[in-house]
Amino acid sequence: MPLDGAVLDMSLELHFKEIELSEFDRAVLAAVLIRGRSLSDGGEADVNFCEADSNLWPWEKRTTRPRPELKRLYDDAGVWVYSDFTLTSPERPEGFPKAYRSN
Repeated sequence: MPLDGAVLDMSLELHFKEIELSEFDRAVLAAVLIRGRSLSDGGEADVNFCEADSNLWPWEKRTTRPRPELKRLYDDAGVWVYSDFTLTSPERPEGFPKAYRSN
């Protein structure tokens, strides 16, 4: 996905939230959220993001405790995050994304 105006605006918005990320990670997150929301809103029920970089995981690397600010963003966009390319970890809960969206 190109870094268009919507992605750049979202990246800037993320800068002012309580999310500590590098500029590059913020741009990646913005692109994933914008595209994920678009797919979810278009009826896709199986929208996933596989990320080996723990900086973008919605859980803490060592403890697996949720990082609420990131979890909320992914859930609201209807995007499930996997930590490996087998798309098995963490296991996607039944009812995701509808049961997890806050809006």
